[in-house]
Formats: sequence, C-alpha cells, structure tokens
Amino acid sequence: MALESADWALSTAAVPPWALLAATALISFAVGFLVAARGRRARSRPAAQPNGYNNNSNNSNNNNNSNNNKKPKRTEYRNSSKGARDGQQKGALGPGAVKSAEDKPSAPALKLGHLNLFLHFDCAPKLLEMGLFPNAQEIAESMACLHAVDKHIPFVRFADKDILCIIVGDGVAPRTAALVAMRTKWRRVISVDPVLPGGSNVDGQGQLIRGAVSAHSGYARQGEQSQLKKEKLQRQLEQINGIDRLEMLAMPVEQCVIDVEPGQDLHVLLLLPHAHVVPDMALGALRLRADSTAPLPTISVVQLPCCSYVKHDTVCDLAADVQYVDSRICGDKLGGARDVRIWLDVTPAAIALRAVRVGDKVPLTSKLVARQRKNLGEPSAKRGQS
Repeated sequence: MALESADWALSTAAVPPWALLAATALISFAVGFLVAARGRRARSRPAAQPNGYNNNSNNSNNNNNSNNNKKPKRTEYRNSSKGARDGQQKGALGPGAVKSAEDKPSAPALKLGHLNLFLHFDCAPKLLEMGLFPNAQEIAESMACLHAVDKHIPFVRFADKDILCIIVGDGVAPRTAALVAMRTKWRRVISVDPVLPGGSNVDGQGQLIRGAVSAHSGYARQGEQSQLKKEKLQRQLEQINGIDRLEMLAMPVEQCVIDVEPGQDLHVLLLLPHAHVVPDMALGALRLRADSTAPLPTISVVQLPCCSYVKHDTVCDLAADVQYVDSRICGDKLGGARDVRIWLDVTPAAIALRAVRVGDKVPLTSKLVARQRKNLGEPSAKRGQS
C-alpha cells in the first residue's frame, strides 16, 4: 500500500513553470546552433555548377577540349595608351609601340643556286677532294665570280682561248683560280696572294707580309699534328700543280709584273673575290708592250668588295657598269659582302691615268689610290703607317 501511494503522488504532482521555461530555452538554443553551423558549411562549399555540368572526369575533359579549341587573341600592337590603340588601324603600329616577337621579320631564305650548279660540275668531286673549298661560303664566292663573267660580260666566253685571267685574294688556296681553270679554256689563269703555298713571309724589302705569319704558323709548329698538316699540304700542292693552265704567284699583287702578250691576250679579266686590295692597285701588275701594233686588249674587272674596301667603288675614276647584290652568296657573317661590281672595259682610262705599266714606265697607281683616299676622307698610306 505504501508503494502504490508513492507512485500515485509522483504521477499527479504538477510540473513547476520555471522548468518548462528552462527546457524551452535550451531547445531553442540547440536548434539555433545547428542552423548556424549548417549555414557555415554551405558557404564553404564551391558554388553549384549550372545545369548540365557536373564535376566528373568526362565533363572536365570536355571543358579542357573546349578551351583548347578557342582561338587565342592576337595582339596587333602594344601601346601605353588605350586611345592610341583605338585610333590605329588593325595591324598598324602607333607611336611608342613595340613589336612583339611574332611581328619581327624573318631572315631571308638562303638561295642555293651557286651550290647546286657547282655540284653538277664534273670537276666538283676533284676540287672537293683537293680540299680547296672548306665550306659552302667559299664555293658560293668563287661561283659568283664565274656567274658575273658569264652573264654580264658578253664578249668573254668560257670556250675562248685568248683570255688572261688574274685572281687576286684567293687566300691560302687558289680555289677560285682552280675552279676557273677547270671550267674554262682560257690561256692563262693566275692566282696572286702572298699567303699562297710556296710563298715567303717577307717581301722584297724584308718586311713581314701582313697575314702571312698567321696563315703559315700552323705548319711551323712541331709535333705529330703539324707533321700531318705538312703532309696534307704537300699532297694538295701536287694535285694543284696537275691543273692545266693554272699558275700561282705567292706575293703581294703590288710586287707582281704580269706581261700581257699582244695578239694572244685579247681580253684581260681581273677578279677580286673579297680581296683586301684596291682594284687600281691590282691593275698596276699588268704590263702592256709599248712597241706593239696589235689592238689594245680589253681589261674587265669583277670585284666582290668587303670590309673597308666597300667604299672604294671606282676603278680609274670610273663607276661600275653593273652592280647588284648576289643573294646566292651564303654566309651569316658577310654583312654587305654580297655586292658584286663589274667594269666592262677600263683600258682607255687605265692607260690615260697610267694605272697600268706601258713598257718600262712605272705605273702611277700609288698617286691614283692616294687621290681616291683623299676624296673618301681617308688618311694617306704614310700617315696610316706612322
């Protein structure tokens, strides 16, 4: 009986009002906390993708492909002010604009006409076997001389036998002279250069020849490599000596005296393939007979100027009859050395100015060159040596 009366008392007891208020406040606080936490988690998530785009691998690949297919915007010019860009036509450069790398002009294409023609010659394998042409540039320079004669000097043909040809400035090997001798039937082909094989390092006055020391120093050293070079040079000399009508003068052209035979040498060709000599100075090596009754020969000059000799653009005060740029001369360090100048006939002017020898008369080449240098504003030879 006592237990039953106790349970009844608990069940019928009234709940105090303060307990209800406390429970309601606790429930409201808990609900508010949960709602706030869920809101923070929702804000930290990435924004929902539009319809049709889900974050799966297939759709991401599609997005990448679509981005790759988009054409990049091309910048026609860059300028500091927007107004300058708007005022310019499409593709034009405004004041102060800087070209981008895409807008820089590309290097001109290399033309291989001289090289291709050389490889078709029957003599090309033999010349290459001799080692006369170490690179494509040397081949192109020698071929440019042949091309200039063949195209621009109509009274000179490769099959003629009454032509005297003098090549000045071939270097340590008579490459241009060898090519000319093997491609033509000309009577004499002479290569003149102080550093040719067989020459001396000093001139007639005992002075060192400029460039000769550096050219021959490779063979003067002792050792196995130097001995191999000497043997190679000896074999090369034997092959060069076997070329018909080819002569070598291992001395400066100023010291040469080359007789022009009347009746036999009807035309004289003077070729200067990037020679470091003034053409008028080379003319002084020619000697005409004073007592000859035969017609005077024509003297033609072909110059490939280079370095400081580019500004010497006259021969016996005559301007070139033909001048052009031969883009088939290859070489990335030539600069303006692709120029070709041709004088068809300088004989009357050379005799009048005594630029050539006539009999025993000494040519006045030095005075002619000094006058040219004065006109060009260059110091005289004596001042240059002091």
